[in-house]
Amino acid sequence: MHNVLLVDDEPFALEGMELMIDWDKYGFRIDHVCSNGEEAIEYLREQTPSLIVTDIRMPVMDGLDLIREARRLGNVTSTFVIASGYHDFEYARQAMRLGVAHYLLKPVIGPEVDGVLTRVQQQLEEQSRREHIRRTANEYAIQQLLAALIAAPDTRSRTSTEQELGTLFGTASRLWSYLHVQCAISSGGEAYTEAVRLAAQEADCYVLSDRCGSFGIVKGWRVNDSMLATEQAEQLCCTLQQTLPDGSRISAGVPVHDLRQLHFSYQDAQVHSRLLFFGGQDRMRVESEKTMPATSYIASSSLLAKAELISELVENGDAARLCEQLEQQFDHFRTERTAPELVGIFSNEVVLRCVSLYAELGGESSDLLGPTELEQITCVYSGLPVLEKRLTEFCLRCQQEVAMVQDTQTGGIQAQVADFLRQHYTETWTIRELAEKFYIHPVYLGQSFARRYGMSILDFVHELRIEEAKRLLTNTDMAFCTVAEQIGYRGYQHFLKQFEKRTGYRPSDYQQQQQQEQND
Repeated sequence: MHNVLLVDDEPFALEGMELMIDWDKYGFRIDHVCSNGEEAIEYLREQTPSLIVTDIRMPVMDGLDLIREARRLGNVTSTFVIASGYHDFEYARQAMRLGVAHYLLKPVIGPEVDGVLTRVQQQLEEQSRREHIRRTANEYAIQQLLAALIAAPDTRSRTSTEQELGTLFGTASRLWSYLHVQCAISSGGEAYTEAVRLAAQEADCYVLSDRCGSFGIVKGWRVNDSMLATEQAEQLCCTLQQTLPDGSRISAGVPVHDLRQLHFSYQDAQVHSRLLFFGGQDRMRVESEKTMPATSYIASSSLLAKAELISELVENGDAARLCEQLEQQFDHFRTERTAPELVGIFSNEVVLRCVSLYAELGGESSDLLGPTELEQITCVYSGLPVLEKRLTEFCLRCQQEVAMVQDTQTGGIQAQVADFLRQHYTETWTIRELAEKFYIHPVYLGQSFARRYGMSILDFVHELRIEEAKRLLTNTDMAFCTVAEQIGYRGYQHFLKQFEKRTGYRPSDYQQQQQQEQND
């Protein structure tokens, strides 16, 4: 909606314009009314309405002086419409020399109003469109120039770029900071869009596209004190942290007075982003560190050898040894300050080798690794501790899946457990007791047994018992309670419940049916 200011010294005229015109129809709303030009000027010192409808003849300051003073004060965007009587046409002509293109005769009613407000609405929409294009073009130019300024290789090119930016920024002095945002690739688009939305609400704030999963923000602080700029940068980081997707990390570089030094703020933010990668649960970093161990970019065949060792432990080792090896490797990354990019390469290699191993054994790789899981597991923007946790969880899961595939191919522990239960189904066994007997984890035993036989160990035992009960009911005259006791049920009601559940008959009905079939 476009805001409207009404100016007239006649109260009835003001009331008539407010009530008799359907402002909503044309996309307008009355924001304020004034009884003379001087009141209107005081209002215009604070506000810039889209449309000003003013009478010409008024006490204190008439409409023509109002227009002149408004333009002198710098209001060049408000559209003026003069409303006056027929005998004031000479005044109207003077107003048009001041750039006023619209004139309404009092009383302001009828189709004339419709025509004028329709034209004003179209004019304002065209102005808004042009302003949007200009603003977008300027913002794009600023983003490109700032990106060039950060990457500029020498002082001369940085000076030239700063001069170009000066024409867009104006002369107001500022301190400048570069903020670096890291996030998962899957949430990078959402984070970037949210950052652009927040930047639009801030003065001198521009989002620079970097690469998938990270981007930069350049912010100008209209202060002269570096400490104050740092405090405001921390506040902006907090606002971003609350708004951006979970897992996003933000680092701010030291504020600089000269745009030609923006690359120093950029480099400082990159140092902070490294600290966030190695630093645990922190989600943002603003203050500079006194010392920062150099980040190692040395890539060697040892990383691939370590990845191969991990995959071998997934295939043949135990869970404790696998966790220990992964913990040692990530401790090495911390100590050596290995570059996040190399840690990411190692993690990718481990995951892909594990998936390849699982596929070679006959498993479906899609069961082990979903379409977006590789990115989620190996995302370095989550930080080293989170990356270690996710990779360890994946390797343990892969180790279990590989073991189940191997068991399926060779008979394995599950087959041994099944054979044992066939011989001892009349006895009472817990999963924990069975797991201890076969030296296997109870959770893994339960899951792997169900995968292979399509039922839990308990259901497997019930099926064995009920099959034996059916045989006894068919071939003997044994009492039902005796049958229940002989196949392992301590209570008759428990036997009755399981028998009906698995056969659909009560024992007596089942026995009668079997006798009839034998007689027939």
